[in-house]
Amino acid sequence: QEEENVSKYSGGINTFATIGGYRENPYPADISSDYIDGFSVVVAHETNHRVDPDYIYINEDLNSRRKQLVEQAGYVDKQYLRSNVGAEYFQNAPQEFIASISNQWFCSSEHTLELGLQRYEEGYSEPLNQVLYFCELYSAGTDTTQFYDVNTEGEIIMTKVPVQRDENGHINQLNYKGTTYNFELDSDGNVTNYEEVTGINKNDSKDFQFELVENYPNPFNNQTKIRYSIDKKARVELAVYNLSGNKVKSLITKQQRPGKYTTFWKGVNSQGQKVASGTYIFQLRKNDQVDIEKGLLIK
Repeated sequence: QEEENVSKYSGGINTFATIGGYRENPYPADISSDYIDGFSVVVAHETNHRVDPDYIYINEDLNSRRKQLVEQAGYVDKQYLRSNVGAEYFQNAPQEFIASISNQWFCSSEHTLELGLQRYEEGYSEPLNQVLYFCELYSAGTDTTQFYDVNTEGEIIMTKVPVQRDENGHINQLNYKGTTYNFELDSDGNVTNYEEVTGINKNDSKDFQFELVENYPNPFNNQTKIRYSIDKKARVELAVYNLSGNKVKSLITKQQRPGKYTTFWKGVNSQGQKVASGTYIFQLRKNDQVDIEKGLLIK
């Protein structure tokens, strides 16, 4: 196995400016701006330059996963949370990958998660993988991770966010501000789908109704978001059918509590094969209740 030179990840810590002296928006143009104090973002960036050689490099799992993430993102800008810096930069200077993302993570971990989810909906899965990597990095192997928010005055808010892991030890669930994010992962920890659940802690089922909402986007050519709500605890099935009435893929089959749910369909059948263009039926079933919507897949 070829040894990696850790020296390219090492270095001193540079700090400059003063708290409140200037502010920075570390986010790309395809999501709303958020600002962090300039001194604080430098501290986060430079400190994470030390996290690389002092913590990640000596942790075999974290080190190999970091290299894998850069390889997977390749030369596609939007496959990086820090797409405003550019894919070529990270390919040429992988030692900047962690430090650069930390500009966003410490400005607002919540907003960084929103960016990862937004990119996933657009068909770019790597930013969400990068979010889960930072969740793992700042969990230190525990059952909580740290979300940060630093404002333009340098004030820091830290929030402990409960996490769960799959059988491979990868984080596959976040619970944050009343929303549960369930991630389907492959054996490497890459997101293959996710489900967003809100309201399940509420006891009054009158807050919800049994409803399947039209998928978005519609028409679609890559993947589409499907939202639905459940009014009573029951076994629920959400499935995709073709116009001949044949089941193409079952998306959800499990017991669910009252709440609002979000999932995705990537235009594949139960064998993972891409299906043909055309109109498909989304059917939500709970006991004897059924709701349907139609979606148009265009290639």
